[in-house]
Amino acid sequence: MTHERTKIGVPRPVVLILLALILILSYRFRTYRLDYTPGWFRDEGTYLEISRRIGNGQLQLGAVNITFVGPNMTHPPLYFALTSLFMKATHTDMHFFRLSNALLGVLATLLIFFLGYEAGRYGEPLAPPGAHAELLGLLTAFFYAIHPDAVMYNRMGFPYNLYLVEGILLMLFALRYLRKRDFFWCLATCVVAGAALLTVYYSIVFIPFLFLIILMQKKPRHFWALVCIPIPLIIFLYFMASSGTHGFWEDLTALRKASRAGSLYVTLYHYHDFFETGITYFVGLAGLLLLRRKSAGVYLFILYLLMIHIVLRKEDTIIRFVHYPVIPILPLVALGCAALTLFSLGQLITSRPAAGLLLIPILLASYLSINQVRHGIHGRFYSSLEFGMTKNTNDTWDVASYLQRRVNSKDLIISNTTLWSLLPCRYADLSQSLAFNGEMVDFYRHPVPRERFLFSPALEGAAYVVMDSFTDQWKLSAPATLNFPLRELVNKVEQTWQLVYEKGEYRVYKNPAILAK
Repeated sequence: MTHERTKIGVPRPVVLILLALILILSYRFRTYRLDYTPGWFRDEGTYLEISRRIGNGQLQLGAVNITFVGPNMTHPPLYFALTSLFMKATHTDMHFFRLSNALLGVLATLLIFFLGYEAGRYGEPLAPPGAHAELLGLLTAFFYAIHPDAVMYNRMGFPYNLYLVEGILLMLFALRYLRKRDFFWCLATCVVAGAALLTVYYSIVFIPFLFLIILMQKKPRHFWALVCIPIPLIIFLYFMASSGTHGFWEDLTALRKASRAGSLYVTLYHYHDFFETGITYFVGLAGLLLLRRKSAGVYLFILYLLMIHIVLRKEDTIIRFVHYPVIPILPLVALGCAALTLFSLGQLITSRPAAGLLLIPILLASYLSINQVRHGIHGRFYSSLEFGMTKNTNDTWDVASYLQRRVNSKDLIISNTTLWSLLPCRYADLSQSLAFNGEMVDFYRHPVPRERFLFSPALEGAAYVVMDSFTDQWKLSAPATLNFPLRELVNKVEQTWQLVYEKGEYRVYKNPAILAK
């Protein structure tokens, strides 16, 4: 045992204790005051609605059926199915929906330790890892646990949080395959890639990444493992196509058109925006090349570029303002920062003390990250998603309580999706009301046939309409723009319906036809 500890450098119990402390920190940062900060985002209401419905065998978003392959819902169903199972075991509301994502973030912190531990191993396949691998794993987990973007987005309900865990497992298995060259690890990596492709379509980048790894390993028989990657998605698409789901083929065509890349100039501009979101994104990319295990560093560097390119290549990407699709890249950012830290520390201890100055910005960034996260969880996270977030969660609950006392299950309420999970009746949003009448507006940029509507979300049939800070933005829509019909509808409600309740950002209007009865 003494000889083993001498090789490792740090006693294993010490490593486990430090890892446990990092996991406690990660859990605390991701769950404290989870309901209040950040505010409930519009897309979270959408994802919560789909998760609630899919648990009951329904493919429904408000008044419209969904297919998971179109512009109305561009994520496959695995994330929604798993969160639905979690909520069935706990409770179906926004708190437990967010909690499932926060726990995925804590699980990611644990797996990232093993990713860093594996990335730090080098030499013979069966050689024991040294203190370097353990330190790299601990630092990687720590940097991820405190990264403000990682904390904030793990506290929110996004499919990318499951994609994050799948991505870490894929990288971990891929590095083990590179070290051991065993078919088992190649197959395990491809199985995880198949699950990821059933979670987020962006994970298609794993296919060229794994193809490159197998090619460079010169194991032609291992290419057969790649076949299992698209199988889960093909089975799902076959089920949707054969079940006669309304709009499937139209949505598939719309998704194909929406996935087209933008011009080279636009893509390069998005790259410029991306690296302005935070210095850690650039430092993490560069730091991957400082891994002692060069094969790991080079391949992960390539994967980093592939994963951001699949997002930045789109014409309408606005990465500076909405960058939660980069959640799965954050493990690579943390690993690169950890590698740079160990490189600087090594230089400081050995022959180049000046290189140790690189530790100063790393320590400063860590201090600022922890302060930023503490400010966010004790106060409120402020992010680029504020345009679509509720301002005060208590106001949301109060508005829902007001409406719950005044409607029955057959009534229709038109509101933002963040309210839907709290309403005991039918619900839709203003965009669906217009789409029902053949209009093309925000979120419904393609015609939606009447047969795809499960009930009428027409404005005239609504008992109440709820306005908020998000709908107020439509008042600024210029004529001849896509959202101008929404501006007209908002003005119509405010001018002809009676304001019956107001709380914070919310304003509740009652249908004048009901008042006249």
